[in-house]
Amino acid sequence: MTAAISAIITSTGINLALKSFKPLYNSIKKGYSFSIHNSKLIHSLHNIGTVKTLFFGANHPVELNDFFINPNIQLEYGNKKTIQKIKSLNDLYQNNDASQPNILITGTVGQGKSILMRYLALQELSYGKIPLFIEFKYINGKNTLEKLIDEVFQNWLEQASKENIKSLLNSGNITLFLDAFDELPAEHLTVTMQAIDMYCRDFPNLQIVISSRPDHNISQHAQFKSISLLPYGLDEQNALLDKLVSDQESRQLLHQQIEASD
Repeated sequence: MTAAISAIITSTGINLALKSFKPLYNSIKKGYSFSIHNSKLIHSLHNIGTVKTLFFGANHPVELNDFFINPNIQLEYGNKKTIQKIKSLNDLYQNNDASQPNILITGTVGQGKSILMRYLALQELSYGKIPLFIEFKYINGKNTLEKLIDEVFQNWLEQASKENIKSLLNSGNITLFLDAFDELPAEHLTVTMQAIDMYCRDFPNLQIVISSRPDHNISQHAQFKSISLLPYGLDEQNALLDKLVSDQESRQLLHQQIEASD
């Protein structure tokens, strides 16, 4: 595990989340632990923060921190539209809103939805919550959404029963991230939508975050608060260049080109 991801994982609130899980550990099996010593859990978290990009090359996974710049989002409160930076899911709640609604993040192709989802997932650790990250593209005839979720818990906990998993999902200490709804095969749409409805209905303490292109079936779901990911503006583009381009002369030239095209 690299230093940057390790710092995110070890210096945040994992153990805070675990306090609420302790009674469940005791009821499941002695020795089960969502702790920093659970190597499978830590490996899973590390994978969330490590991605492959066209810029760095498909054979060279890199950390989100190497290139991620916090984007702007647009959200609505009643008839009022607001544009703001997003640094965590907490930025999406109104000051007087004690609840944590399910979130739908929409954006066009290549806009960075999946990268933002991964970033937000890791930020959940700072609030004592464990992110569970699933990609819709892996749903097929053999792998339903429920099976993919169960397999993550089985990997973390080994031989966890259905009831154990249900208890963990409804503990309030898990955030479920479901990435790229638009990549869900059409033949599995109905069954998967039914599964999402089930998780919303049966696990009221489970917060769900979904990403998708606009105007997909999920965009009209009553259980989700929709936010729009906005393209990088001039400030974000320049900040990204500062991270990606090490040569000062090349970086300055690219800054000038961006500003000239704006």
